[in-house]
Amino acid sequence: MMNRLFVLLGIFLLISCNKHSMDIEYALNFAGNNRGELEQVLEYYKNDDLRYKAACFLISNMPHYFSYKSDDLDSVKMVKASCNRQGHIDIKLLDKWQGFSYINANKIYDSHIITASYLIKNIDKAFEVWEKSLWYSHTSFEDFCEYILPYRIDDEPLEDWRDIYYNKFSFILDSIYRGRDILAATNAVIRCLKKMNFRSNWDFDLPHLGALYLLKNRVGKCQDACDLMTYVLRSLGIPASSDFYIYSPESLTGHVWNVVKDTTGVFFPCSFTDYTIQREKRLRGGRKFGKVFRRMFGRQFMGDTSLLKNNLIPDFFKDIYRKDVTGDYFKNELVVDVGNTSEKYAYLGVFRSDGWVGIDIGKIENNKIKFYNVEPGIIYTLLYYNGYQYVSADYPFLYKGSLKHSFIPDLERKLSIKIIRKYPLFSWVKRYLYNVAGGTIEGSNSSDFKRKCLLYCIDDSVYTNYNEIFFPSEVKYRYFRYTSAKNIQTEIADLSFYLGGKLQLPLNATGNVPINDHPSVALANCYDGDPLTFFKSKVRGGEIIFDFGEEIYIDKIVYITRSDDNFIRVGDEYELFYHGGKCGWISLGRKKANTSFLIYDNIPNNALLYLHDISRGIEEQVFYVKNGIQIFSNYILNAS
Repeated sequence: MMNRLFVLLGIFLLISCNKHSMDIEYALNFAGNNRGELEQVLEYYKNDDLRYKAACFLISNMPHYFSYKSDDLDSVKMVKASCNRQGHIDIKLLDKWQGFSYINANKIYDSHIITASYLIKNIDKAFEVWEKSLWYSHTSFEDFCEYILPYRIDDEPLEDWRDIYYNKFSFILDSIYRGRDILAATNAVIRCLKKMNFRSNWDFDLPHLGALYLLKNRVGKCQDACDLMTYVLRSLGIPASSDFYIYSPESLTGHVWNVVKDTTGVFFPCSFTDYTIQREKRLRGGRKFGKVFRRMFGRQFMGDTSLLKNNLIPDFFKDIYRKDVTGDYFKNELVVDVGNTSEKYAYLGVFRSDGWVGIDIGKIENNKIKFYNVEPGIIYTLLYYNGYQYVSADYPFLYKGSLKHSFIPDLERKLSIKIIRKYPLFSWVKRYLYNVAGGTIEGSNSSDFKRKCLLYCIDDSVYTNYNEIFFPSEVKYRYFRYTSAKNIQTEIADLSFYLGGKLQLPLNATGNVPINDHPSVALANCYDGDPLTFFKSKVRGGEIIFDFGEEIYIDKIVYITRSDDNFIRVGDEYELFYHGGKCGWISLGRKKANTSFLIYDNIPNNALLYLHDISRGIEEQVFYVKNGIQIFSNYILNAS
C-alpha cells in the first residue's frame, strides 16, 4: 500500500512540476529585483523532490499575496487593542480614529520583500511538525500544502510566526493530549484558547491583523479569532483552514469559522469562541448560509476559464483562490427551468435590501440550469447580470431539498395580514423578550416601598418589544419600581409613564449596579426614550426605582424590552412590497405605525413580501404568510 502511495506521489510531483513551470517563471519575473531570493529557495531544495514541490507551491502563488503598510493602520490597531474585557473601546478614541483607508495604504507584495531564509525556515518547520505528527500518514501532501505549509493566511503583515506559536502551544500535544485523534487534539487547543479570554470587537474595517498581534492582544472579530486558531493549529501540524459565507440568506451578514480535516477525510467545523468538535454531530453555528466557501492558499481549478475574461460576469465569480465547499455540508442538485432565453449564464440569488445578490453561477443548457450542493430551507431566486447589476429572471422560490415552492402571487385571492417585524426573530432577540418575564411594576409614596401597590406583573407571553399597560382609572404615586424575576438580571430598554397621552418624566432613577461600567448598559438608558439603549444589572432580581419628586397621576405605562429594533416602531413610516417576478418589487402602499403592528389588506395570496422601514435602519428580510403568520425563511413569528 505504501509503495503504491509513493508511486502515485511521484506521478503527482512530475505532473505538478511541469504544470507549474510557467507559473514559477511568472512568479520569478514578478519578484523583480527580489528574484534571486526565490531562486535561492529553489536551488536549496533541488535535491529534495517533496520540499522542492512545496517551495514551488508557495512561490507560484506568491504574486497574489501582499500586506498593507500605513501609519494609520498601526494606530488604529493600537486603538483596537485598547478595548476592555467586554470588547468596548473608549468613545473618545472611536471619535478620533474613524477607521482605516485602504486607498491611502501601500500594498507590499510578498514577492518583492520575502527572503530565502524566511521561506526556507517556514518550509522546514512545516515539514517537521507534519512528519512527526501521529496523523502524518492520513494527511496527504496536497492537504499539507494547503492547510499546514502556508506562511500567511491573507493580507496580514508578513511575520516570522511559526516558531513563536509552536513554542507557545506545543505543550498541548506534549502533555495535555498525546493521542492520534486530530479532533481530540483540536479540542485540546480549543480549551486552551478559551482560557486566553479573546475579546470580541467589531470596530473598524481592517485587513487581517496578523499572527503576532493576535497572540499578544487576543482581540478582534470572528475572522480574527479564526486566524488565531489557524496559526495555532498549523504550527502544531494540524491541517486547518476557515470556511465562510459572504452573505447570509437570513442575517444579511457574512461569517467565518474554522475547519479541521480529520483522518477520515471529513472537514469538521469548530470555533474556540463558540463550540468544540463533535464527531457524531458536525456543528456549524446554527446559521443559514446558502453556499459555503473556503479561502485557499493555492489557485483553484475553474472548469470554465472563459469566465475570467468575461466582463458580464461579476468579479465575485472570478476569485480563483476561493473554493466552493458547500458539498462538505450538503449534497444535492437544484435544477431550474429558465425557458427560452438568450442568456448564457444565470445566478442563484439571495435577498438583500438593496437588491438580490448572486451566490452561485451556472451555465444554461437546454433551457435549464443546474446548481450543485445548495442549502435547503432558504428562499432563492434566479438572476441574470447585465454588467452592472442583477435583474430578476423569475419568481423567487423556497428550496426544500427535493422540492421547491415558487412564490407566484395570486392576484385574485387576497389576504389581510398583521405585521410585527421586518427581520427574522433570532434566538438572541427572543432571550431579550424572555428577560422581562416575571417582572413586576409597583407604585408607592415612600422610597423604601414598605407600603406599595402591585400595578402589573409581566407574564411569559411577550411577543414584541413595545408593550403598553393601560389602567382602567388613573393611579397616583411618587415612586414606581420595576423588579425583574429573581433568577433573571434586570435588562430593559425603556420604561415610560403617561397621563392622557403625555409623557411624565422622572426626576431621577436609582437601581442596582450595572453589569459593567460601559455607557451602553448605564441606568439612565432605561428612561432616555431610545429603544436601542438599555440597562442591564449585575445581580439577578434587580430593581429600578423612578422618583418623580411628587405624587403624579398616570393612566398608561410603556415598557420596551431590549431588542434589535426590528419590531414595528411607533412613528416610523413603512412600505410593503410583493415580488412580481421579472417585474421585481411592486409596492402595496405606505403606512405610518401608530402601534406595535401594521395591518395590510388586499395582499396577493402566495406572494413573497418585503417590508421597508423608510424612516431608519438597514436590517430587512423577505417573508411569506402562512395561516396568518409571518415566516422568515426558517424563523416563525407568532403574529396572532
